[in-house]
Amino acid sequence: MDHIPTADSAYASEEITANWSDQVIEAVDFSRCKFSNCTFEKTTFDKCTFQSCEFESSDLSLANVTGSSFSSVIFRNCKLRGINWYQTGFSFNATFLDSLLDYSSFFGMKINKTRFSGTRMKEVVFTDASVREAKFEGCNLAGAVFHHTDLERAIFTGAQNYVIDVTQNKVKGAVFELPEAMSLLSCLGIEIR
Repeated sequence: MDHIPTADSAYASEEITANWSDQVIEAVDFSRCKFSNCTFEKTTFDKCTFQSCEFESSDLSLANVTGSSFSSVIFRNCKLRGINWYQTGFSFNATFLDSLLDYSSFFGMKINKTRFSGTRMKEVVFTDASVREAKFEGCNLAGAVFHHTDLERAIFTGAQNYVIDVTQNKVKGAVFELPEAMSLLSCLGIEIR
């Protein structure tokens, strides 16, 4: 698809390979579409709907998702750097597999049961978010910000480089692995030798 979708249009079960960088896509509905090798860097998706879509090997870095909804969406091997996901609309349900989410923000969002697997999440913000039962399997969370975050029953199997203050976040029932779990003691002023 080479052309830019027009406002209020709809696409269903489409295979899309496109470069819409620096474009404004407004009020477009995408249902069961597969986006492969797309470039949407700095693209504005304003009030768009993505229902049961899959993004594969695509670059959405610095995309603006204001008022858009993502329902049952899978991102696989994608670049999703610097996205303020908290600007999405009422619906957000996504899976992130082997992707780059650096410098993105889920501030204040309710993203319970979200799966982040094998994803690099450098300095991602989870402040005031509800991330219960989320899976951070094999993720690199260097510099990720967890403050007043509900992480109850979240899974951190194979996750690395996280720093979570257990006095400032809810972590009951969360699963961590050694040796990375030792970082949980740093907020308590405990030194392990």
